[in-house]
Amino acid sequence: MSTLASRGSATETWRRTSGENRRAPTGPEPADAVRRAVERGIGNDRLRRLIGAEPVFERTGDNVRLIAPSPFAVQRVARAVGAELNAIAREITGADDAVMRIETKPANTLASRPAPPAVVERRPSAGAPVRRAVESDMSLDAFVVGPCNELAHKAAVSIAETGSAGASRGVFLHGECGMGKTHLLRGIAERFRATHPGARVLYETGEKFTNAFLAALRSGDLDSFRERRRNLDLYCLDDVHFFSRKTKTQDEFLHTFDEMDLGGASVALASDEPPGRIARLSRELVSRFSAGVVARLDALDPATARRVVRTIAARRAVPLTEDAAAVVARLCDGSPRRIVGALSRIDACRTLLSGARFTGGPVDAAAARAALGSEFGAAGRWRRLRLDDIIRVTARTLGVSVEEVLSTSRRGRVVVARSLASHLARTLAGRSYQEIADALRRSTHSTAFTACKRVEAKIAAGEAVGVALDVPAQTWADLALEVERRLREACSRPGGGD
Repeated sequence: MSTLASRGSATETWRRTSGENRRAPTGPEPADAVRRAVERGIGNDRLRRLIGAEPVFERTGDNVRLIAPSPFAVQRVARAVGAELNAIAREITGADDAVMRIETKPANTLASRPAPPAVVERRPSAGAPVRRAVESDMSLDAFVVGPCNELAHKAAVSIAETGSAGASRGVFLHGECGMGKTHLLRGIAERFRATHPGARVLYETGEKFTNAFLAALRSGDLDSFRERRRNLDLYCLDDVHFFSRKTKTQDEFLHTFDEMDLGGASVALASDEPPGRIARLSRELVSRFSAGVVARLDALDPATARRVVRTIAARRAVPLTEDAAAVVARLCDGSPRRIVGALSRIDACRTLLSGARFTGGPVDAAAARAALGSEFGAAGRWRRLRLDDIIRVTARTLGVSVEEVLSTSRRGRVVVARSLASHLARTLAGRSYQEIADALRRSTHSTAFTACKRVEAKIAAGEAVGVALDVPAQTWADLALEVERRLREACSRPGGGD
């Protein structure tokens, strides 16, 4: 059958089903046949989820249109069911080259749609005290990119701007606590809203999902719970590891995830562990999470850590010298969250304290060390350090033997080495006072406790070591950093600290 004949047949069919006998109209025609064909081929419920409203069709002769509320909805529908809609257009019109156009129209021509979940800005009532908000820029532009997090950042930007990362509409970010996963998730949500006006976006944590699900179960209002999460354009879920061992919550989220996938939603997830290492996470969820882009955020490398320090310090108007920035980066051991905490503490000391170290000018390295004290040692990454490595490197730095450190000698260098080894074992390796005392052959844990507290006080006060050294370290803080640097070098060589 020729295309022209097909079109004529289709027109006559339309005339008969509409009950009219007239020439082909020039304006929009009733689209009931289109709606029935879509119901058979796709299902109105699925199409409604993709569009976010009741589907609206228009037909003029061989031209068939589906009206969507936004350009993003147009893209989403075309990507998810575009081929099926074109097949329906060919079926309805009888034209081999017919397509169903997906277009936007002003909002007043559309059926009502649910309001997108959003964060509501609550303004204080008259006379209510106004609290100063702590500046926190979670945008993607504010995220400092380095080799340690480049893939995660690029995947986040791609999801935020196009709704997909490569061929996948999902991204799974993982890494240790404080590495910037929440920053990226919130940045994705913010950029997505800006790039796709009118899009339905929800950010929440695994704990909030679980609590809301349990509350819906108790109240018998699961429909509202599901409607809020299954009718989205972008869903961002933080702390996925909270689902560990929660079988019912996992089952509910599995259905939610599948509904969002069916509806063409983009999904961004974050967890402390990759999908396959989350304890007792169902195989079905592991499989679905692993199908997207899985990207790890590692600890900041030294160069990126210094850039993070300078960026956050500039944003918070905390003046730092380059040496001070290097000290903060080194002491925070590659954690962006620890850097934020360190700069908050330095800013507090600079603002609230006065004296020789905090004069109102830029904070130098010594002032930064004094402000941070000993608890900003790199505890997290050093827990596998062996105590004998700490004792050996500390003894070598002080120019004494290990045997002397383990003896009862009260010679100045030996006492410094013994005390500093106790301090580093506590702050770098997280060892108990009893473990430290045993390693140093002390009779009770109180000796290690006393030594650690004494060194902490000397570092906080910026005291000089008091003995001649063969290394460029004049204060207890300098000496602790020098030993830490040598430990890093020793442990980075093949064979660890051996």
